[in-house]
Amino acid sequence: MDIILDNQKINLVKIDNFKSILSQISKILSEQNRIINEIIVDGMNVRENAEVDITKILTIEINSKKTKILLIETVNEMEVFLKKFIKNLYNIDLANNIEEELDKYLKDNIDGLEWIFNVFSSVLNLSNISFRELGIEETYLKFEDIFNTFLEYVEKGKKKQLLIFFKFQLKEFLIEIQEKTPIIMEYLISEEKLDRIKA
Repeated sequence: MDIILDNQKINLVKIDNFKSILSQISKILSEQNRIINEIIVDGMNVRENAEVDITKILTIEINSKKTKILLIETVNEMEVFLKKFIKNLYNIDLANNIEEELDKYLKDNIDGLEWIFNVFSSVLNLSNISFRELGIEETYLKFEDIFNTFLEYVEKGKKKQLLIFFKFQLKEFLIEIQEKTPIIMEYLISEEKLDRIKA
């Protein structure tokens, strides 16, 4: 099995499974302030959490990006996504059939909320940003509570509460995140520029 990192074949000390391969490569990349951006197994794109039997594959190709560049791109995607997300929440009709309305919004909202939360967590963990200094810490902590409330309503099947949550509490909170996102973006861009000057 060949392991190719950024178009260069590499040899790893110990290969137990797919997860161990990615773990070793992530460690190599972290020393270079880079992060995994794309994983291709025998010509097919896969996610980092994919179940891959390494005894049956020939080639693993991994492409990386500078951590801060990838964060900037991801936060930019989040800004675009938030506009669509919030617009959809304005269209919720509480007078309509609850089941029909939930079918429209539930699945996409679960995935969307989780993705936004993961973006925030990634920014916090992979950059030198201080949410407290930028006045974002309260928003981030509130996000944890909101996301847990959302999951509780889903698990307990509280459909009416879920729709009200979507239309009012969630919408207002996402607008708050939308207002904070440019602050995060400005910080990441300035940090990346500083890195280039130091290089």
